[in-house]
Amino acid sequence: MKTNNPIPQQRKGDSSDIQQHVETSTRRQAHSTFVEASRRLLTINEWETLSGPLSASFQLSDNTGAKLDAVAQPGDYIRINIPGPGTATGEGYDWVQIETIEDKPDPAGEDELFMMRVRPVASPLNKEDDVAHFFGDSATSTFMIERHDLRVTASVHGRNEVPNKEVERPADKVRNTVIANVATSGMAAHQWSTLAQGILRNL
Repeated sequence: MKTNNPIPQQRKGDSSDIQQHVETSTRRQAHSTFVEASRRLLTINEWETLSGPLSASFQLSDNTGAKLDAVAQPGDYIRINIPGPGTATGEGYDWVQIETIEDKPDPAGEDELFMMRVRPVASPLNKEDDVAHFFGDSATSTFMIERHDLRVTASVHGRNEVPNKEVERPADKVRNTVIANVATSGMAAHQWSTLAQGILRNL
C-alpha cells in the first residue's frame, strides 16, 4: 500500500518518534490486532488506564469542553491534565484538537494504516484566543497504528515542538516554558511509550 507520509515536516523546535510493536502468527491475527489497536487509539477516555501509573489524564470533549463518551472524531477536543501546574488560559488544563483521522485497512494486503493527528488549540471552556497548551500551535502529535505483514506497530510522532510563549499571562509563559522543556527532555517520550505499549498489550 503506497500512501503519502501523514507526519508533518519538521521545521522548527524539537521532534520525537516513539514506537512499540508486536509480532503476530497469521495475517488474520495481524489484521484483528490492527483493528483492535486502532479502536483503542480512538478511545481517548481510556488512555490513562492504558498508560498506567504516573500518566496524564485525557478526556475527549466537544466544542464546549463537555465530556464525550464516544470514539474520537475530527474536530473533537482532548483535555489533558498533566502532573504539575496547569494553565490559567486553559482553566487548569492543556488542550489539543483532532485535525484528521485516516483509516486505510487492507486485510488481504501486506500493509494497513490508521492515523490521528492533533494540534494545540485555545480552550473551548472560555472565549480566550491564546493557545492553551505548553507547546505552540505549530506543534503536532501524529498517532499511528501500522501493520506490515505480521508486525503491528503503534507509534507517536511529535513535530515542531516549540514552547508556547504567545500568551498574555506572564505566569503561563513561565509555566509553558518549564513544562515544554520537561516534556522534550523525556516526559513526553515516557507518556507516549507507555500509551503505545498499552494499546498493543494482550492483543
